[in-house]
Amino acid sequence: MFVVLVKLKCGLTNTVLSHLFGISESLVSRLITTWVNFLANELRILFEMAAHDTSSAAECFKDFDGLQIILDCTEVQIEKSNNLQARKEMWSEYKQRETVKFMIGLSPYLTVNYVSKAWGGRASDKKITLSSRNMLEKLESGPSVMVDRGFDVGPDLAQQGVQLIIPSFKGRGRTQISSQELSNYEMISRARIHVERIIQRVKTFHILDRTLTLSSKELIEPMFQTCAYLTNFQLPIVRN
Repeated sequence: MFVVLVKLKCGLTNTVLSHLFGISESLVSRLITTWVNFLANELRILFEMAAHDTSSAAECFKDFDGLQIILDCTEVQIEKSNNLQARKEMWSEYKQRETVKFMIGLSPYLTVNYVSKAWGGRASDKKITLSSRNMLEKLESGPSVMVDRGFDVGPDLAQQGVQLIIPSFKGRGRTQISSQELSNYEMISRARIHVERIIQRVKTFHILDRTLTLSSKELIEPMFQTCAYLTNFQLPIVRN
């Protein structure tokens, strides 16, 4: 397990790890495959949409009754495939390169409580959200999901009684937003920034620094999920 944690946090190659620990590269590879899959599964069971005492919610979220999850997406770079269809699916207009995309959910208690499966960079935030059935099925009725305004899923979630907490925006036909909408926007933005901070923390696992290889594509999903859930063992992102 320690070998794998060093791999994830430091991003060292299997060759370097084999020299550091005095074992063969093939054993390092087997350890990584076994432990990354094991950790991703166990940590998902431990943290995914876990119930909490609502009185323990972080101060910045206490104005949002019923809030269960704050969602945002992030991308990591992957090398270009020779397969044209694969390149099409992986191409990210936002990053202007091939990427793998994940959605991360932060609970009001400042822990990662959902990590989606891996998607190609072409996938929209809406598609990833609506395909995350294991997360959607656990949502309660009411204003329970906080998102940025790029998540165009309000009408879809409304069908199961779930409301979005989303910043107001001017739209067409108006010269400006109201003072109440501005206050609402600022309050949501102050709360939502913490999911961005968690994503930054996930990216401190240096295994995600480099361009991920196609040869390791089977490990990308459990590897990213493991890194995300491991942030729950670090110090809170907000001090008391």
